[in-house]
Amino acid sequence: MGWIKKLQTKGVIVKELGKKGEQLRAQWESTFADHISSQEKTSIYFE
Repeated sequence: MGWIKKLQTKGVIVKELGKKGEQLRAQWESTFADHISSQEKTSIYFE
């Protein structure tokens, strides 16, 4: 079972965003993760 199905079975609403997901990820990174190093990003599975 994929992670999307697992979330849905737990009652989480999941929307697929297509190309919009890349834009949101870049926005999230610039807001919350811009100040951390590449090594730290790797350690939290961001990169």
